Amino acid sequence: MHDAALAAEAASLIHEVFDSYHAQFRLVTRRARARFARWDWSGAQLDAAERLTLYAQFTAWIVRDLHRLLGPRVEDRDLWTRMKPAYDALVDRRDDAELGRTFFNSVTRRVLTTVGVDRRVEFTAADFDREPPGAREPVHRTYAVGGALGAAMRQVLAELDLEIPLRNTAEDADLVTAAVERHLREHAPGRRLAAVELLPHLFYRNK
Repeated sequence: MHDAALAAEAASLIHEVFDSYHAQFRLVTRRARARFARWDWSGAQLDAAERLTLYAQFTAWIVRDLHRLLGPRVEDRDLWTRMKPAYDALVDRRDDAELGRTFFNSVTRRVLTTVGVDRRVEFTAADFDREPPGAREPVHRTYAVGGALGAAMRQVLAELDLEIPLRNTAEDADLVTAAVERHLREHAPGRRLAAVELLPHLFYRNK
């Protein structure tokens, strides 16, 4: 097999394993909603530990597969120099392209045991500074505050997709409003909140 074709096949293999890793990571992460709804804090901690082990597992698998594919050329840096742009073309338009490049770097480090940084075979800071592709969905929701912070907070809580009922939405909105106003007094005196911007996907942390 010519070097270009071999490099393309190896790059595709790394991309496939990264894609599988990311899918499994998302699967574990999606459990957070149910863990939260059931107050399953120990389960949430187990999920966090599993997410950490997934990366090591998948990088170990791809290193094994590359040894099988490339054989004695697995440490050939000239071949890896061809693999880098081939892989970059596969991840460049992904929403998680930065993670994809980090995954590639992790694989090169495991295989080549690079000391320092080898720009020929690794992605560097300049590669991570590229403009990301456009988002496939809105990255945040905006709630205008105007002069009624409490009303905005009630709307926020009403639209949160928690899948569990709040005991008293109006009372909870008042608590959130008071906390925000206290924060503004302490850290931004004299300033008013114009709008609330929230990520559409909730982030669950511990309790």
